[in-house]
Amino acid sequence: MTRLCILLGGHFSDVPGGAEYQAGLIADKLAKTGEFEVFYLARAMDPACRPGHYQLIQIKQKNRLNRYAFVFDAIELYRVLSDIQPDIIYQRGLLAYTGIAAYYARKNDCRLVFHIASDLDVTPFDKVYTASGLLKYVDRMVGEYGIRRAGAIVAQTQQQADFLKAHHGRNATAVIGNFHPLPMEKICKREPVKIIWVANLKPNKRPELFVRLASDLQYWDGVRFIMIGHPGSLQKYSALHKEINNLRNIEFFGIQTLGEVNKQLAQGHIFINTSIKEGFPNTFVQAWMRETPVISVEVDLDGLLANGDIGLLSGSYDQLKKDVEHLLKEPALRKEMGLKARNYAVANHSPARFEELLRVIRGC
Repeated sequence: MTRLCILLGGHFSDVPGGAEYQAGLIADKLAKTGEFEVFYLARAMDPACRPGHYQLIQIKQKNRLNRYAFVFDAIELYRVLSDIQPDIIYQRGLLAYTGIAAYYARKNDCRLVFHIASDLDVTPFDKVYTASGLLKYVDRMVGEYGIRRAGAIVAQTQQQADFLKAHHGRNATAVIGNFHPLPMEKICKREPVKIIWVANLKPNKRPELFVRLASDLQYWDGVRFIMIGHPGSLQKYSALHKEINNLRNIEFFGIQTLGEVNKQLAQGHIFINTSIKEGFPNTFVQAWMRETPVISVEVDLDGLLANGDIGLLSGSYDQLKKDVEHLLKEPALRKEMGLKARNYAVANHSPARFEELLRVIRGC
């Protein structure tokens, strides 16, 4: 049986991010083929988690410096890989682990498949001249060594493939969008109209724009704004939480399970993204599959929102407000966009997309 290691910084049991969620789905599917013995290696995980179909192994931190950079895990990670002796390493998201895995693969007749997790993985790195910035730069350089030497590279979007070629001189082996299980929830769009935002509160996500939107649209009766995600730094976001508490039309639900997020999206009417930059937002696909059009300020996926069929790309806050008001005034258009969004997502992001990734992992 082929031994395969999935390698990330975290596991979904402790780091509920998009890359970790996708990696968990992939681990399950690879194990269930019966073709692979699957090991999932990560630094951050819940020690109590016991996946049914693959083995979870923690990359243990050896000293306090580890928390500043993944490069300090090099010796421990290499030791774990040497113990497992994988035939294939699937590594997702650029970090020092990418380079360490590439070095191991070249020395041990092993194949590395690198999967881009964000546009930031393949665009120029902004150096910050601080101690932590220097460590991040070292991590980045080690990671980019891995990009240059990976046996195969998978992009999530054509834009990422273009960035890979422009900045690293490599062609993507394949462009494969994220996949999701088909919805199990009942899709029911009743009043009040629900406008939903899902992300952790941090600067790149710009939660203040969603709160501003709720404040500016208070005069709309029968419209509720819902925020889901980690509340963020209390010091940084205390004023924003106070503003949320003072608004009558917005609720902050905090951290929710994936099932609860999907339930809200199945009942939602519009999904809003205010991020500056993303990789491949799983929430877009989750919303589309549940007939919820997406309005995004900056982030698009290969022009899907720009064409206006399954959502809208605003480009600015003022246009975001206009776009939301337009869909609030036009429920028939909103419903039509939602149905088109579901058809698109089922056709392009169903679990069947896993077969394409499986061919890349096999090297077919």
